Amino acid sequence: MEGKAMRRIAREKWFKEFQREASAFAREAKSRGKHVRYEDASELLARYEHFELTIPALLRIVESHGLRMVDSSGHTAHPTRREKKRELRNTNSEPIQTYLDWMGSVSLLTREGEIEFARQIELGRRRIYHAIARSGYSTPGLAQLIDDVERGELTPQAAVIEPLFEEVIEDLRDARHRALSEGGPMPSQKRHGGLDRASAAALYESIEADLHHVERAKAEMIEANLRLVVAIAKKFLKRGLPFLDLIQEGNMGLMRAIDKFDYMRGYKLSTYASWWIRQSMARAATDQARTIRIPVHATELLTKLNNATRKLTPRLGREPTAEELGKYLKLPASQVESLLSISKDTVSLETPVGNDGASELRDLLADEFGESPMESLATDALAETVERALSTLNQREQKILRMRFGIGAEESSTLAEIGREFGLSRERIRQLQALAIRKLRAGEGSYELRDFVEA
Repeated sequence: MEGKAMRRIAREKWFKEFQREASAFAREAKSRGKHVRYEDASELLARYEHFELTIPALLRIVESHGLRMVDSSGHTAHPTRREKKRELRNTNSEPIQTYLDWMGSVSLLTREGEIEFARQIELGRRRIYHAIARSGYSTPGLAQLIDDVERGELTPQAAVIEPLFEEVIEDLRDARHRALSEGGPMPSQKRHGGLDRASAAALYESIEADLHHVERAKAEMIEANLRLVVAIAKKFLKRGLPFLDLIQEGNMGLMRAIDKFDYMRGYKLSTYASWWIRQSMARAATDQARTIRIPVHATELLTKLNNATRKLTPRLGREPTAEELGKYLKLPASQVESLLSISKDTVSLETPVGNDGASELRDLLADEFGESPMESLATDALAETVERALSTLNQREQKILRMRFGIGAEESSTLAEIGREFGLSRERIRQLQALAIRKLRAGEGSYELRDFVEA
């Protein structure tokens, strides 16, 4: 049944494989020190789905090895007040500055406050589920899910239950909206989970207060963790997305984390939410930042390549070569070179240059396929010289040479084609061509043409 889906997933082969990989990852990290970098752990998580299972499992394994999660700079998940002030100083954009000013006025939640809001969300959800169960509202699998929640086999925030209840609540909200907007007698037919519109509307009104309390508690938790989103967004600035876009994507990840957060597991929301925020930003950077989208498997290799570069540079005292990176990652040097080439960002030719923006990038780039000014002058001079030389011939000879060598035309003509044009044989055209060329060589213009050939 659907209610047992999460337990069934936990028994599946892929999840056991993930646990083995996570344990090996933690042992290797412990051999190097007491910290685990989010960037390194994210590579492991990116290879699996069902974050609501893999993130808590990884956190438990990491904590069981006595390790602590840090970012690439060695900082823990939540920024300190000193870091928050530094963020405010380093931000020049007025909209971002306004947002950060407001965000900085929101108080951080204590662990006790965090648990209290999480309890309010769970209690509100349970009250909503019970009200729906008692009302007789029914859809396929709903009754079994509610039974599983009441028996404690599923939490109210379980992945298999949340999407279904979102659909139920949206259906009830729609029923009430239609009942209020249409007025008059309610239709008797049952269209909303076995309820007529009037009953569905009444059910929504009965759970509306609990919905409000749940959303209010979520909002408090979101606002208290917005600075965490900003701190993480700063580490994605070189991925090609604007800062505000990164914040927006991170906020969406934060909201998903709060929906999935289970305070009974013992870890802080900031620790759990960091994964969702990072994954939201990373996915957005992969999907949106580039004109040409890089495949996910290539993005994972690029992350490994960047990590390898960061580790090898201090050892070598310089940036590693493609061969050195390939040896470190056990990849062919040709594949490393290919990855390095696709990692370069694209830039619009219309990008403004300078403070006034009067020039564009295209104005400063040389056209590798076009003629240089000197080549253009030489081409014009050659054309004038050819015209002067041809003017010494009669009209028929000029036309034969122009057609034969494509002078003033897009392409040249064969002797047979020229013959048809003049009504002469191919051999006769060849003779006239040879005669015209001898005249040019004997004339004064031949010396000018010879200068171009020698150049």
